[in-house]
Amino acid sequence: MTNKTSKKESKCIVNNPMSEHDTIRSRTTGRKMEIAMPPQGGGLVPKNPFVSLAQEGFLHEHPEKLGAKKLAEFDAATKGKHLPKHVKK
Repeated sequence: MTNKTSKKESKCIVNNPMSEHDTIRSRTTGRKMEIAMPPQGGGLVPKNPFVSLAQEGFLHEHPEKLGAKKLAEFDAATKGKHLPKHVKK
């Protein structure tokens, strides 16, 4: 079984950096797949930064883990939301 890629595909892969919705041909299976990238960092606060009240309490006792600025962002993002006391691992 040989992987046949067209000149257009190979040219695109070599000359351009890959972006999120590019398609590539898998070297192992030979199938075309779309590249899916997870959200990248960069100061974005997650949808629910504190998982539980226990975690929130721990991070308020140890603000050096996140930093004061990030802790304030987390507090603002979870303000008014219901959090469980504990979460199973």
